[in-house]
Amino acid sequence: MLQVRFGLSNVEAGDMFGYIYAISGIVLITVGYYSDRYGNLALMQILAACCSVMGNLWWSYHSTECAKTSDCSREVLVPICVMGLAYGLMAGTVWNSIIYLIAQSSIGRVMGLMAAANNVGLIVTPIIFGELKDYAPHLD
Repeated sequence: MLQVRFGLSNVEAGDMFGYIYAISGIVLITVGYYSDRYGNLALMQILAACCSVMGNLWWSYHSTECAKTSDCSREVLVPICVMGLAYGLMAGTVWNSIIYLIAQSSIGRVMGLMAAANNVGLIVTPIIFGELKDYAPHLD
């Protein structure tokens, strides 16, 4: 999407998506401290969902005029930062909340199943979106 909609190069788009994980890594430190000290995992999960929705709405409705006139890399930094914040909040709270939902004797198995489901999603989602793009090129 960054290449098609905002006109970024392959390298620039890859860098931008790398920023999401760099930002989430920084956020995770703060989220870990906050969740250990104060709890409020549910509140942080709600905040993560709100940030994710805001970031995705930004992608969908932000003007692409910059692609016609100049470089859009600065234009996409705000949603990149918001998505990094969302991912950091989500990763730092969802995994921690498992201990409150699952019996202690099953935590290892459930964590393994969650990691497997997460990895399957990371494998399948790009394939599905690639197929959608092939069958619906008018959605670019």
